[in-house]
Amino acid sequence: MSRILLATDFSDSAIAAGDIAAAIARRSQESLVVLHVMEPATSLLAESEGEVGEYSRGLRERSLGQLRKEVARLRAQGVVVEAQLNGGLGGEE
Repeated sequence: MSRILLATDFSDSAIAAGDIAAAIARRSQESLVVLHVMEPATSLLAESEGEVGEYSRGLRERSLGQLRKEVARLRAQGVVVEAQLNGGLGGEE
């Protein structure tokens, strides 16, 4: 079985892309992998306050919550969905 990769930043455009990807997955009987990539917790605010670990945990928790919500929304459309949360900067390999 093939899988369709849907990268998301949870924006309105990404939500619309998710609906299109779900429709394609449903018609082609493929599963959908929803991927969100978090930026590392290196913001100036977190570094200046010395709370990078706490900031990073909060960011991860918020991202996981948004990802779970989007996965549930897509599953409700009759699609097999897998969630993936990664960390890194855009363009990194």
